[in-house]
Amino acid sequence: MSGAKRTYVSVEDRELRRLREQESRLRQVQQDLPDRIDAVRRQAQQEMQNRLRPIEDRQRRQEKMVGSLKSDLVSLEKDTQKRLKQQRKEFMGCLKDQRGEYLQIFKEQDIKFTRMVDSERNARQHAVDNLQNQINAIVADADRKQDAAASFVSDLSKIMTEMETLPHERFAPGEIDTLRRHVEDAQRSVNAGMPEAALSTAQSAFWELADLRALVQAREAEFMLLYQAALEETRALLEEARSHRKYQLDIGIEGKSDTIEMEVDHWSHGALSEQEAKIKAVEARLLSEADSLTIEETRELLSELEAEKPVMTDIVEQAKQNILASQLRVNIADMAVEAFQAQGFTVADETYEGEDQRNAYVVKMINVAGSEVVTVISPVPGEMGRNEVSVHSYDQTYVDDATLRQRAEELVSVLREEGLETGTPSCSGKADPEYQDMEQVRQRRPEQVRREARR
Repeated sequence: MSGAKRTYVSVEDRELRRLREQESRLRQVQQDLPDRIDAVRRQAQQEMQNRLRPIEDRQRRQEKMVGSLKSDLVSLEKDTQKRLKQQRKEFMGCLKDQRGEYLQIFKEQDIKFTRMVDSERNARQHAVDNLQNQINAIVADADRKQDAAASFVSDLSKIMTEMETLPHERFAPGEIDTLRRHVEDAQRSVNAGMPEAALSTAQSAFWELADLRALVQAREAEFMLLYQAALEETRALLEEARSHRKYQLDIGIEGKSDTIEMEVDHWSHGALSEQEAKIKAVEARLLSEADSLTIEETRELLSELEAEKPVMTDIVEQAKQNILASQLRVNIADMAVEAFQAQGFTVADETYEGEDQRNAYVVKMINVAGSEVVTVISPVPGEMGRNEVSVHSYDQTYVDDATLRQRAEELVSVLREEGLETGTPSCSGKADPEYQDMEQVRQRRPEQVRREARR
């Protein structure tokens, strides 16, 4: 057709701003999110109680083991168990009380756990001289030093056996091997009738073992605190994602109110599903690697979760703006109809590309001479609130460029009268034949729409 031309007009976001101002509210269909998040946190804490049960059982075994000791290590171990019990009580309080600002909490906990190890070491320090005096007395008593050394090393072996039940390889890998050899050396000295050597080796091994035990238990507590925070935050974010699936958007235009139920995943182009899948992947890792994750890995997962917190709000906001922009395209189409009706055209058909409201809006008009004008209002990718209007002219007879430009200028005039900011119209090649067939426009697949948007 000799008159097939297209004209472009850039339309800025003043109209979208007007829609935003008239938007009365955005509300969740499900409004009990705080209660639901509290419920998932309680469930996560119950799961944590189940994970703590083996640790509590282990502690009871340790306390029972102390009661079976025969040497001068009994009083030292009893004092140690009292301190460890108090530390566990404080730790359980941290598990129940933690909320929200985890990263700041754990900066403080880093200091606390370091102090916990130092405190345990310092608390034992006053007992060093006392134990040393006892050992000196044993060595000076030739008649009982062999039996005393055997009893001391036997008790140390019991403590070592309980130490083996701690997750030392996970939180202090390789550090127990040297201690194990020292205990074996002390036992060999006892067997060889060398009590002085046995006591000297055993005493050194006991202090190192006590330090290692305090370190492992502190690191285990640190991991559990981090793990619990990560698990709770994961579950809370997943619940938030579920609650954000649907919203109701109330929009008031020209004194009328319209309520639209918004599927956030649809209007965010799948961003909500992607976010939910990302969080589920973290949850799956936490559950499958609960017995192997390191403290640093768990801390990194928690940092990732913290970074994801504002994303959900951004996704909902993006979906809201997309639905408003879709409404704007319909409004612009109405203005285009008004402009071309003044030039003798009447509406023949109109639809969204692919019948998807997220895509361009297309309106076709025709005049008595059989000439057709198709107006396409397309969102500009990456520029919220900005649309590009292309006018495709399919004329049965030759129409000069001046006439085509006049059509575009009439449209621009109407848009400006309605308060939209527009650029200067420009002619750009032949009209796209795919927009002349409205059935083809309706049947357009999403990948076709994306491909044409990039042209």
